Amino acid sequence: MTFHLKQGVDIQDLTKLTPNTLILFADFVSFCYRNKLPCVITSLCEDVPGRISSTHREGRAFDASSGGWTDDEIGKCEKYFNEKFKDIAAISYIDNLPRACIYHKVNGWHFHFQARRMELTDEET
Repeated sequence: MTFHLKQGVDIQDLTKLTPNTLILFADFVSFCYRNKLPCVITSLCEDVPGRISSTHREGRAFDASSGGWTDDEIGKCEKYFNEKFKDIAAISYIDNLPRACIYHKVNGWHFHFQARRMELTDEET
């Protein structure tokens, strides 16, 4: 299994991702491998014009390219992640529903993966 980073994406930013975001990341790499799809990460934690939330800055999101994917493969990916990970997905600004994967256009069409904020219990602190 392998993934590629778009030029300018810092591999060290993986260390800034929350545990739930890392779960999404690992499963996305695996999903691409199982389905023989290109796996290109286009953004991790950096600030990019056009972002409407703080999920990237907080290490709760990453973006991936859909280049080389068919419409069916894109739909399959969204459905898979939104069904499997609704318990850790961030709430979407668009419809107020938990969505782990959003396919949208901000500086080009791409996947946006997002996890909700993790809150520690008294036992974990």
